[in-house]
Amino acid sequence: MQGVRRVVTGVNEAGASIVVEDGIPPNVVAPGGGTGYAWTDVWITDSVSSPAEGGDHAPNSMSLEPPRGGITWKVIVLPPESALKDMDWPAFQAEMRERAPLMSGTGQHDRNRPGFHRTDTIDFVVIVSGELVLELEDGEVRVGPGDCVVQRGTWHAWHNRGSVPCVMSAVLLSTPE
Repeated sequence: MQGVRRVVTGVNEAGASIVVEDGIPPNVVAPGGGTGYAWTDVWITDSVSSPAEGGDHAPNSMSLEPPRGGITWKVIVLPPESALKDMDWPAFQAEMRERAPLMSGTGQHDRNRPGFHRTDTIDFVVIVSGELVLELEDGEVRVGPGDCVVQRGTWHAWHNRGSVPCVMSAVLLSTPE
């Protein structure tokens, strides 16, 4: 999966609702030489003051967290961990630094536990397909299609221990400073 189709509505000069965009959002990162990883920023807002807010940020500016006071909607594909055993991790990390340099610069990351992180956000996550294990500091839980997670700024990591890619949709709401 390389991005998702996004349909954006708006209002024309006559005040009628219309489709203003229909296609793949510009901020899609799929590093790893065909491993199946993919991150798509579907929509980003800097604030929530009007339904007309939001859109796309500049290419190569994908961030883990939304702007302070804003919202980010992401669709993420996580391949099975078994598919990553032969991955060229230095090449993966170099591509991520180039195409999504703010991804590791936002939020907090535990350098001793790869993938373990936290953000100052409230995240609404739904598993679209596949299964994941949500690892927390004191335990873990398996989630599958249709399951919803409310992630409230806690340390966590996602693991795909299954045999097929997992697609998850996440809306991240920034919390006040």
